[in-house]
Amino acid sequence: MDLSVYEAKCEYSYEVIKEMTRNTRKISFKIYYSVIFFVLALIEALYVIRYKKKYMIIIIGIALIIAAISYVVLPVLNAKKQYIEMLAGYDGENMKTRIKVFEEGIEHICIQGNDRVEVTFDKIQKVIESRNLFILLLKGNVAIVAEKSKFEKGNPYGFANFIRYK
Repeated sequence: MDLSVYEAKCEYSYEVIKEMTRNTRKISFKIYYSVIFFVLALIEALYVIRYKKKYMIIIIGIALIIAAISYVVLPVLNAKKQYIEMLAGYDGENMKTRIKVFEEGIEHICIQGNDRVEVTFDKIQKVIESRNLFILLLKGNVAIVAEKSKFEKGNPYGFANFIRYK
């Protein structure tokens, strides 16, 4: 008899990996780009007020645009790289996993290899809920992922409340 409270699957498609990458950026990455945006905007404002040099407005404006584009594009490129590496490791197929959530922890199962990992709730460092995923971050950049649309036992709303209080 299965005593799991929740069960969900995840197929690591390119879209899933891209959503994971966008939602698990390190805080240092966000701070770095925030500082770049702030410094460039400040320099631009001071240059306009002090020197009224239009060419500097254009140069710094272009730098701001490049920084904004890289902020958006870098996670997509990283996701693409991770996806290609994952395909190579699973004979050209998307990795498929299942999680079983119990009162005392989570069992993470890789369906293709039938590898099983049991994790107690105290090992989860952070829970991220995105539009389509639950991402449970563990130490060492390890994540357990459940797609909201693929709950087989329980539902994503109940899981969200359950995991918050664990």
